[in-house]
Amino acid sequence: MSAHSDGPMYDVLIASDDSDDLRERMAACQRAGLNCAGTRGMIETRNALLTGYARAFVLPLTMRLATALADLAVLRNPRVVIVPLADASVPNAQCVYDIVPNARTMLNTRVAPEDLAAVLCHVIETEAPMRETA
Repeated sequence: MSAHSDGPMYDVLIASDDSDDLRERMAACQRAGLNCAGTRGMIETRNALLTGYARAFVLPLTMRLATALADLAVLRNPRVVIVPLADASVPNAQCVYDIVPNARTMLNTRVAPEDLAAVLCHVIETEAPMRETA
């Protein structure tokens, strides 16, 4: 199963458990010219992945079932770029690349919204082509 032609299409899907962080990250991405959507919590994120298409996916590893959400994102779009956000609870950065499919870079959960937007613009431009249409 791959991304379907129905449903919304975004440059970036940003998942978060914190409303303020989500709002700030989305605003920075929009200022950078990215079409983005934000989700709060695991269920809302799962539903967005099932019904839409994103070229990049920002995923805090502290979110419940984060690796399952990463797997679902890749199942829906095999070329999605996942940008995991990790804090000090992740003891070894290398393990992130082993457990999160399509992870291209890892950022600290406290990354400035403008820095996150800049990284997303770069990875989308270089690694996340638009969906092929029939």
